[in-house]
Amino acid sequence: MRTFRSIAIQVAFLVCPASYSFAQFYIAPGTPVAITSNCEVTVLDMDVENAGDIDHAGDLEVRGSVINTTNFRADGGIPSRISLTGDWTNDGLFDPGIGTTIFNGTDQGIQGANTTTFYDLILQGLSGNTKSLFTNGSLLNSLDLTASRFDLGDQTFRLEDASIPVNRSSGYISTNFPGRLTAAVPTAFTGVREMPMGYDVGGTAEYRPVYMADPGSGDFHYTLVAGSPDAYSMPLAQLSDSICELLDEFFYRIETTSSPLHYGILRKSSELEFTSLASWNASWLKLTGSGPQGGLPGNNLGLNTQSSRKTEFLTFAKERPFVDAGPDLVLTKIGESATIQATGYIPSTAWINWSPADDLNCTDCLQPEFTAGLGGVYTVVVDNGPGCVAIDSVDILVVRDEIVLPNAFSPNGDNVNDLFKPFLFPNETLIKIEIFNRWGEKVHDSPDPWDGSFMGKPALPGVYSYIMEIRQRGLGFEKRIHKSGTLTLVQ
Repeated sequence: MRTFRSIAIQVAFLVCPASYSFAQFYIAPGTPVAITSNCEVTVLDMDVENAGDIDHAGDLEVRGSVINTTNFRADGGIPSRISLTGDWTNDGLFDPGIGTTIFNGTDQGIQGANTTTFYDLILQGLSGNTKSLFTNGSLLNSLDLTASRFDLGDQTFRLEDASIPVNRSSGYISTNFPGRLTAAVPTAFTGVREMPMGYDVGGTAEYRPVYMADPGSGDFHYTLVAGSPDAYSMPLAQLSDSICELLDEFFYRIETTSSPLHYGILRKSSELEFTSLASWNASWLKLTGSGPQGGLPGNNLGLNTQSSRKTEFLTFAKERPFVDAGPDLVLTKIGESATIQATGYIPSTAWINWSPADDLNCTDCLQPEFTAGLGGVYTVVVDNGPGCVAIDSVDILVVRDEIVLPNAFSPNGDNVNDLFKPFLFPNETLIKIEIFNRWGEKVHDSPDPWDGSFMGKPALPGVYSYIMEIRQRGLGFEKRIHKSGTLTLVQ
């Protein structure tokens, strides 16, 4: 290796194959420099500043920054390599050829007055390091994020073809608002492409990729903003009736141009209660057609079709359930069965509960079967989490013509058959009971059951007769049932 301590390079080319090491590498204005194939140039702990004219087909390693103010051309037929530990500044013209640019430092920046287009771009470094974009950029062939956060900030980074490979270990692309990642589709293709979006929360990476499926031709723009939409004049409190809660951690801006888009967004296992996307349009509305998207990787929420030339501001939404317990039921005899015709919208994560459970074949289904017992009011609760609850009730009436009573009772205080009374259904009311002894004397006249007493004392054992009136009421009708017979009082 030849080591130089030149301050200015004013030669037309470097003799190669050879290995050169420079303490400083400044190319003076008007100076042409050719780094030919198989030529290795290393700049030690200093910057490369090009004010001249570089043709590059070799291997340039810079342990510092690269500053281009004029012309820097990589060969279009021979793969070249540029690696740097510092910042990249392009104030001139940079032609990437078919070369690879490697950022292998920590917390590096891409900046300058002019857009930089890279051919192959590799962002190396330990997890947690950031490569920041301070001017618009684009990519022609491949991107490897490794473990780096590629922070676009307010800038636009364009993938000139969405089908080019984007590799990563734990790296991701983040944006501010209105920064964006643009994926161009020159020609429609079939398949799924992962846009490796994410953001940083207190030093912890949150990976939230967008999966675009079978895109048509055109440009598709993705912005992911960490934090609350409240800060961007999209208040979380303004919810439509179909939504009861939003995931207040991030929001997306997804834009289409000449073609519609089918996409999904990664959803964590702890977020399964969020079952649709919400879109901002003066308030947060459930995005029609959104939900878990089949055919896309993993657990996701997405949209089947976002129309062309459409901008959506999106976040995850918890859906409000709706339930209608159905029409009231009237049954005419014990043992008869009928299905409760409840309807509604039940999000996939909601649970259902009917109460009481009496005479129902299930309490966690929407339409249980009732096998006629006593009937009554049955209430269904659909719960999709705090603040996301729907409740409704149905009356089930069992209307009977015949009422069966006991023919004997023993009011001896043993709490077994101590009262003479009918067994009533929930829609029935005892109006009165009249009891007569064998001599026709009335010993009881009340809407209350008979306790076997007469004038405050126990009545004599024996046979008594009764007259009874029961009222049935409900569902717009009222009916009176009269019952008479005899009973035996047993001590």
